[in-house]
Amino acid sequence: MKKLLSGSPSVSLFPICFWCAVNLLRLVELSQAQDATNATTDPSEVSALNSIFQKWGVSASSTWNTTGDPCSGSAIDDSVTSNDINPALKCLCNFNNGTTCRITQLSVSALNARGPIPEELGNLTKLFDLNLRRNYLTGPLPAFIGNLTDMQFLSFGTNALSGPIPKEIGKLQKLKSLSSHQTQRPESLKLSIKMLLGSNKDCSQHKVFIYWKYSKMEESPSPGF
Repeated sequence: MKKLLSGSPSVSLFPICFWCAVNLLRLVELSQAQDATNATTDPSEVSALNSIFQKWGVSASSTWNTTGDPCSGSAIDDSVTSNDINPALKCLCNFNNGTTCRITQLSVSALNARGPIPEELGNLTKLFDLNLRRNYLTGPLPAFIGNLTDMQFLSFGTNALSGPIPKEIGKLQKLKSLSSHQTQRPESLKLSIKMLLGSNKDCSQHKVFIYWKYSKMEESPSPGF
């Protein structure tokens, strides 16, 4: 009589297969990390960042500019957040088959940056988080901000910006939070924001948290839109 095969070997293979899967995942992670290390920042964004920092008198942090390329070090380290460093930079390096990094987060907070917001900022088109709080920025909030269509978090609070919020912000369909110091009166802000979001849209379905400072330095949250 032919002996039936025992089921026990298949059980013993389970931990082997499990550890094979774990090791495979580790290899994939290492490969992705290596690809990110080999990728370089888009040259147009390097040029834009250099120009912005030069105009503001700000120096790149050695924690993310470790190789002479902005998207290195903490800029591509997921264990480090943009709140841990100032100025802070975070990048995503999955463009052009993993050979190109794009700047996705930029924070220059309380570093005495002075003057208008440079037009070169408009070249950082993959930004989704921009924090320029507590500086001495002047002039209007530029219309080119509306071209940064990935933007979700936008903060210009506690600066000396003037003029109304530009209507081009209405292009920022992913926007979740806006903080700014404008000379626009609070009573006109709600109407302006509704116009920015579009008269044919239900503002209750487009949640944007807005904070502003009026010229008397009175700070209030918006009632919500």
